[in-house]
Amino acid sequence: MTDLQKAFRKESKNQQGILLSAAAAIIATFLPWAGFLGFSMNGWRGSGLLTVIGSVGLLALWLLPKLGVKLKLPVKNIQAQQILSVLVLAGPVTSLLQAGFSLAYLELGFYLALLSGAGAVFFTFKK
Repeated sequence: MTDLQKAFRKESKNQQGILLSAAAAIIATFLPWAGFLGFSMNGWRGSGLLTVIGSVGLLALWLLPKLGVKLKLPVKNIQAQQILSVLVLAGPVTSLLQAGFSLAYLELGFYLALLSGAGAVFFTFKK
């Protein structure tokens, strides 16, 4: 077992949930979010970039201190997690608003990103 695996297992269940949600959201960005007549778009375009930025930020916020990098943030760590987790959820929510709440064109990646973003927000704000 590596040091990162040990560090992950020592984290609280909420922190583990945040990290797993962020990892699932990154995976979701590579899957199709919307499609029509054989053409599809993944989460690396448009508002899906909000999910990419938030997910990478959440993982980096946890990983970098474990690798010995000192982070100087203008806000507390928990506040940064809250901002980034809302950003993860903002991608699919914005896509849904842009689609005019029409679920007909939305695909698997969108739904996985939506659930992952909701999970990140839930575990971040849960006490």
